[in-house]
Amino acid sequence: MFSSFLTSCDKNEETLYRWETSSGWEWKYYGQGTYTFSDGRKFKGKWKDGKPWNGTVYDKDGNVTSKYVNGELHK
Repeated sequence: MFSSFLTSCDKNEETLYRWETSSGWEWKYYGQGTYTFSDGRKFKGKWKDGKPWNGTVYDKDGNVTSKYVNGELHK
């Protein structure tokens, strides 16, 4: 789903967790936050295990395009 690792981040809203693997450190999103894609789309909502869990996806103009409910995408 992500077109790039992280294009913008509001440190007051979202939490990133770091853990060590055999290939080095990796990051995953967890908790409430907003992710802004490089094309202007946004996901606002809850992250779980590094994936959108419950929230809304907006296009670059702020129109709702889809929602995530319990990790499933609903268009």
